Amino acid sequence: MQPPNLTPTQLRNCALLYWPPQIRAEVASQSFLDTMMATYPLFRQVMHDSEDFNSLLAKIRDLDNSNALPMNVFLRHCMLFSDLGWEAIKKWFGDAYAEVFPEGLLTAQNLQLAIPLIRQGRIRTSSAHITSSYDHALKEAERQQIEALIFVLFYGSDVNHQVMVKCNLSVYLSDDGSLFDADSQVKYIQVSRQTGGAAAAIGGSLLEKRIAIDPITELLSIEYPNLQFSMLKEHEFAVGQRMTSDQWFVSEVNNRAVALEVSFQETTNSTIERKRRDAQNRQRLFPTNVVSAFVLDGVGTLDHRHNAVNDIIEYSDIVVSARPDQIEHLGRFIGNFLSGN
Repeated sequence: MQPPNLTPTQLRNCALLYWPPQIRAEVASQSFLDTMMATYPLFRQVMHDSEDFNSLLAKIRDLDNSNALPMNVFLRHCMLFSDLGWEAIKKWFGDAYAEVFPEGLLTAQNLQLAIPLIRQGRIRTSSAHITSSYDHALKEAERQQIEALIFVLFYGSDVNHQVMVKCNLSVYLSDDGSLFDADSQVKYIQVSRQTGGAAAAIGGSLLEKRIAIDPITELLSIEYPNLQFSMLKEHEFAVGQRMTSDQWFVSEVNNRAVALEVSFQETTNSTIERKRRDAQNRQRLFPTNVVSAFVLDGVGTLDHRHNAVNDIIEYSDIVVSARPDQIEHLGRFIGNFLSGN
């Protein structure tokens, strides 16, 4: 007998919460837009969690050292959020350098940092550098220039408002996160809903395959070698009733089927509400030879969509997180159910 589903608290405690670094790197390598969309949740989390520049810098260094978020990608997020490209920034490091940075320093809010003559090749913020960022280990000289420019983008307007009026990201360090989120809706990346949605869908499809569908398929082939099953996107689970799912696993012998949905949202959005309605419909429509399975993960969902999480757990036959041992548990549940055990 299948044990009861995890509670929402238990589910969160065993969740990954953020995309695995190798999958984020794979998505990020596809294009500049994909890189920015795939890494925005980490940029947002750092901005939310940092109380001052020192704590911000510590988090940036930790993420860079773990290759979860390369430092030059974080800088590019800052540039995009400030609406400043290299063509605007490079003017500060030409003939005006001595005037903009007296004695090569920037002093603001009891902080002082040496600002070297920054070059684009050192900060690696071109589109080509960004898409290859996970394959390049930054050198110390590059990190120093990147950190210096991040400092400028946070505090430049404090000391040179006319020249660096847009360099005011420090306002978000004293914010509870609401100001940052409100501003990001208006000016972050300036990407249309259509383009951003397409990029997110590409990343989401890859994530579903890598964290859930591929390992479950491999487990079934190894641990259930005699199981005959098909993998479908759409299945007629009753006469005249067809339904699309992220993945159907269908037994070719006893007509048992498992409808799998994977939802891994790092930022909160309406996708989970559709999945919630799907869970309700499946419980109402599925006969006894068909069950509903969910992989539910991501900080945006588990921390901010409590009602949807509760309902999906209530209406589904099995709900697991994306952690590998949880996926194994789901794979064995699917294998046993399709086998008639």
